[in-house]
Amino acid sequence: MNLGDLRATSDLIAQLDDDEFEFFESLATEITLQPDEVLFRENGEAMRFFIVARGILALEVERAAKPPTTVQTLGDGALVGLSWRLTPHRWMWTARAMTQARLAVFDAGFMRAECERNIELDRLMWKAVAQEASQRLHHTRIQLLDLYGSG
Repeated sequence: MNLGDLRATSDLIAQLDDDEFEFFESLATEITLQPDEVLFRENGEAMRFFIVARGILALEVERAAKPPTTVQTLGDGALVGLSWRLTPHRWMWTARAMTQARLAVFDAGFMRAECERNIELDRLMWKAVAQEASQRLHHTRIQLLDLYGSG
């Protein structure tokens, strides 16, 4: 997959030097999801991670005997699937396409192995995952304040 267009929208891709960019591009494959198609399900094994090239995905929490609740929506350039980096490598959410979506796909096992060999890549990936997790935590906090009020 040609990742050139993602340099403008993906914080992770924008941070890559030329060699890292070539490495990422050599690993990337592409998938297209149709609206309402599930990318991965909560508690499934996290074997890949994704960057949204175009489209909107919902991160959902499954609820017993009730429809899932959307926790956050992610658009162009978003890093999707942080669980690949965190033991036990199980999805914490369900990701579902809200619109037709095109994504770059990366093999998590191969990337983890490469991070073991390349400390700079390891640092970059931990930084990207931590930044995205922090943003999601902040977003969830704001949603809870909206839902339950601040006082």
